[in-house]
Amino acid sequence: RYKIFPQHKENSILIHWRYKICDWCYEFIDHYNFDREVVGVAIYYFDRYISSQSSCESVHTKAKFQIIAVTSLFLAIKIH
Repeated sequence: RYKIFPQHKENSILIHWRYKICDWCYEFIDHYNFDREVVGVAIYYFDRYISSQSSCESVHTKAKFQIIAVTSLFLAIKIH
């Protein structure tokens, strides 16, 4: 149902951006004194969306990664 990250050049780009997104989420959470567990939930949402078959082909720009990351973090903050 969900793909593991593909084994080609886009994989390294995805991993690079995922690390940057994780760092940014922790900085944001720490700045606003939210519980750090929220970042784990946000990254879970991010990974689930990225790994879904319907989104994998359409997510390959910096702007889209950022939108998905902000949305994932917003949902995690609101739900948890």
